[in-house]
Amino acid sequence: MSAPHNNHGTADIADELAIRDLVARFSDACIRGDIEQFTETWMAEGRWLIGQPFEAKCEGIDSILSHLHFLRDGLIFFTQLVTHGVLDVKGDRATIRSPVWEMASGPADHFYNNLGLYHDVVVKTDGKWRFLERRYEYIWLSTDPFPGVAIPRQS
Repeated sequence: MSAPHNNHGTADIADELAIRDLVARFSDACIRGDIEQFTETWMAEGRWLIGQPFEAKCEGIDSILSHLHFLRDGLIFFTQLVTHGVLDVKGDRATIRSPVWEMASGPADHFYNNLGLYHDVVVKTDGKWRFLERRYEYIWLSTDPFPGVAIPRQS
């Protein structure tokens, strides 16, 4: 018995892996606070849109970086877990919808625990995939304190 036919070519698979790596590098940069890596995931004219209840509309890399600092500076810890999303690649442009779980604490007694969806548009330029638009949709949010202790990162 022969294996089922696969319509994906090698280039399609390479693009899919590169896009999934882009999403992972974004999350990794956010968790570690790596501004350089975070910047590399974006097109200069990118748009980062965050929905209710913490609405934000950032256009251009300077606005995006400013908002990242607003969100990230002063946190005791932050983590973002992203599962493989639904991906549709059409040439040098793709869309992806990915479920996300985020948790953070600090400063002071601030707690943040949410589930959401990222709706992304990514483009390939100069052989690299980058975000043209990321739209974050909240599904569930809690700001109630949670048990546990943040362990300082060892880098």
